[in-house]
Amino acid sequence: MRPSLTLLLSLSALPLGAEVQVIMHETRSTQVQVPAGQQLPKRRAVTREEFAELLGDMRATFADRASVRSTPAGAALLRKELSALMEEQGVAELNFSFRTDGLMQLDNVRFETQVRLREALLRPELEEKLTAKEKKTLAAARKLYAQCCKPSMKVREKLLALHDGLITLARYDRSGDRMEAADLLLTPHSGVCLAYARAYALLCDLAGVPNIIQSGWAREDHAWNIVTLGGKRYHIDCTWDDPVTPGSDEQSLHHTYFLKTDEDMRATHRW
Repeated sequence: MRPSLTLLLSLSALPLGAEVQVIMHETRSTQVQVPAGQQLPKRRAVTREEFAELLGDMRATFADRASVRSTPAGAALLRKELSALMEEQGVAELNFSFRTDGLMQLDNVRFETQVRLREALLRPELEEKLTAKEKKTLAAARKLYAQCCKPSMKVREKLLALHDGLITLARYDRSGDRMEAADLLLTPHSGVCLAYARAYALLCDLAGVPNIIQSGWAREDHAWNIVTLGGKRYHIDCTWDDPVTPGSDEQSLHHTYFLKTDEDMRATHRW
């Protein structure tokens, strides 16, 4: 099989320079034959919806490879839509090949760490498939949640307690290198805005609060959280509520950017 295209994509839609690596191969020879006794998979992937469903099912089991039936048109569509589909499904890297006999193979599929952590919270059976560091990250998130929240608390009280608990634990990373939830939840408890947003997202998941990580602009590339409470969406920016004082390591805790409406948030943030 001869490689026909190799791409390294940096997608502006992904938060803070996250990279997606896409390696695509296509078999051009018309001489490819199905080996004796081999049957093509029953599953078919030709439309965008079918590819999205395939990647979603792989994410739900942390599968790193899959085989499906497709067509030249389907392979062309996947090439066109692949970066967007990977972003939607939280795929950091994959290799895909299409043979002229109709077999499409996805290999070396790697999901983003944040996706793996959140999927493991939804599906406890996946936790055994996490790396040692990912398991420690989940354990730290559960520990912080237990320290901050009581069963008798209302949802808003839990969100506030988790906001305060995370900020008390964390320090902003001035080097700009620490972007994962683990950077805040584990030693050295330091990270940039994306680390704050990812850590708080895990805590919201533990509280059963629907949430997303929002990327945008606030003086620079920035990330924060949006939660759904009482059927309405509210913004929470733990980073900006944990301001850095120039020339000082003193920490302060604010609530200026806790449960803000879209209208309020647009005064300082763009998305």
